[in-house]
Amino acid sequence: LQDIHERKMASLELEKSLKSLEDYKFSLDQAAIIAFTDSKGVITSVNDNFCKISKYKENEIIGKTHQLINSGYHPKEFFIDLWTTIASGKVWRGEIRNRAKDGLYYWVDTTIVPFLDEKNKPFQYLAIRFDITTRKNAEQEKSDLQATLENSLNEIYIFDSKTFLFSYVNKGALINIGYSFHEMLDLTPLDIKPDFTLAAFNEIIAPVVNDEKEKIVFFTNHQRKDGSMYPVEVHLQLIKEGGNSRFLAVILDITERKKAEGIVLEANERFEKVTEATNDAIWDWDIVNQTFYRSKAIEKFFGEDTSKSLDEKDFWKDSFHPEDLETIKSSVNDAINDPTTNRWELEYRLFNAEGDTHFVIDRGIIIRNDQGKAIRMVGAMTDVTQQKRMELTLKNLNSELEQYTVQLEHSNEELEQFAFVASHDLQEPLRMISSFMDLLKRKYSDQLDDKAKKYIHFAMDGANRMKQIILDLLDYSKAGKLKEDLVAIDLNQTLEDYAILRRRIINEKKALLIYDNLLTVNAYKAPLTQTVHCLLDNAIKYSKEGVQPKIEIITSENEHEWIVQIKDNGIGIDKHFYDKIFVIFQRLHNKDKYEGTGIGLSIAKKNVESINGRIWVESILNEGSTFYFSIKKN
Repeated sequence: LQDIHERKMASLELEKSLKSLEDYKFSLDQAAIIAFTDSKGVITSVNDNFCKISKYKENEIIGKTHQLINSGYHPKEFFIDLWTTIASGKVWRGEIRNRAKDGLYYWVDTTIVPFLDEKNKPFQYLAIRFDITTRKNAEQEKSDLQATLENSLNEIYIFDSKTFLFSYVNKGALINIGYSFHEMLDLTPLDIKPDFTLAAFNEIIAPVVNDEKEKIVFFTNHQRKDGSMYPVEVHLQLIKEGGNSRFLAVILDITERKKAEGIVLEANERFEKVTEATNDAIWDWDIVNQTFYRSKAIEKFFGEDTSKSLDEKDFWKDSFHPEDLETIKSSVNDAINDPTTNRWELEYRLFNAEGDTHFVIDRGIIIRNDQGKAIRMVGAMTDVTQQKRMELTLKNLNSELEQYTVQLEHSNEELEQFAFVASHDLQEPLRMISSFMDLLKRKYSDQLDDKAKKYIHFAMDGANRMKQIILDLLDYSKAGKLKEDLVAIDLNQTLEDYAILRRRIINEKKALLIYDNLLTVNAYKAPLTQTVHCLLDNAIKYSKEGVQPKIEIITSENEHEWIVQIKDNGIGIDKHFYDKIFVIFQRLHNKDKYEGTGIGLSIAKKNVESINGRIWVESILNEGSTFYFSIKKN
């Protein structure tokens, strides 16, 4: 037999201690936020509370450092001190603000315990945290409240209920009153309220002293240290703490309010004068109290007996047009009930005192409270009867104009058909005259004297010129007809096409066309091409004898239009004839010297004006001319 009593008791005590330790570990794990890290701070394990408060899953945390939940709130030196402490083998404790995965912040009371090896070097760290977010938020709210009170622009005072001596004065009050805090400790409310005697002040505060009221409000004047006075609104209540009691006074400086009241009174006077001066009927609707005020000008709409002030029962009793009344009511109600609407406007009809129908435009500005509810509406009623009558007249004129336009289009179509048919019908007898004259000349040439041959030449020349006039008239009748779509036109290609088409005359005259990098414009191809051709033909035709024609084409643009410039070194034009040259059949030179019918430039002018462009000329006699025309970009 051996006596194992002591050993057994020690074993039982060890089991008891181990159980207590397990219970502690369980309780700690349930209450605390626990994380183990290696010697470099890399997290090796965490408990459920760590995942719950950080919003990260365990597999998102393991292998990371606590930088994962760093909020950026603490300075770099804070963590240097923490790491220096635990790296030396000491326990560190402090409060840290962390950031969860969802971006929310939380505070933890943190204890970090290093585990040391045989050389007293940390090989592992245990971080035990407790959530103190609620306490920290409460502290912050208290701090914020204290800061708000201290920095409030309102004056806040606390003074003894018996001695009336101040015990607290906030910064806003000290700034406004002009005293230092230490100076205020020797003063009472009576020192800054010279309007009150002690008896009068006791009478004012009696309701709160006698528990008749929790708080009183009254108006008085404060006197600053420099002697100046300013109006204030006082909110006073009694604070009881055990056997002691103190007064809390919140003072509002109402200087600006007093000024504003004066401004409002002045504005009201101006409003009254404006309502007298304008022809509009000014109205003001108090929606909360359902009262309605209207200026005297309302008599111009409904008659001299019209009420200027109305209450709810008299609304809508005026002579509104019965067909418009429900629309007016519905429109007003919709505007008032829509919190996003701040302006109302409607045109409707009413009957004046003589029973005549008048048109009005009624406009109103809706004033709403902080909840978006309409509390007031101010507006003006304008008589637009004359404008409406003018609109109706204009509408009738527009209708007549549209009919006239249709008739004009039909007439133009008929004239165009007539010009086409007439040109062909007129050319036939001219061809006959030319043919017979040619036969007469060829068959009887040896029997005709020079005078007869001269007469035949005149007849054939006249027939040919008449034929050319007819063809030019046909071209003129077609000019300005926009029967195609706008297209992009490269003016370089237009000039190349012209050079091919007029190759014979260019070679005969040895004309030189000078251009480079011309613009591409959006225009109607046919009228633009015809205009360019007319101006170039004109430049070649009116060149100086014995001088090589040099024609320079330049393009430019501004914000609204493209401009084409065609400059020649020809005979030039006297400035007195600048307008005449664009008139049909107007010629400045004898037909024997310069061929043509005088239609080319008029065709160019008609084409340019049909696209809302401009055409003009600048010239120096015997030196040359420069023709310009513009094309609107829109």
